Amino acid sequence: MGTLFLTRQTLTHDDVDPAMPTVTVPTTDPAISGIMGSARVAYRF
Repeated sequence: MGTLFLTRQTLTHDDVDPAMPTVTVPTTDPAISGIMGSARVAYRF
């Protein structure tokens, strides 16, 4: 028996433009990818 999970997270946020403090600039951070899994081996007799 086993499981496998793949994840991907993205983040978009608004930064303030230093030249014009009343203007916000949408910024995207790099995506984060992850993998997690487990396996179980059992023997019954």
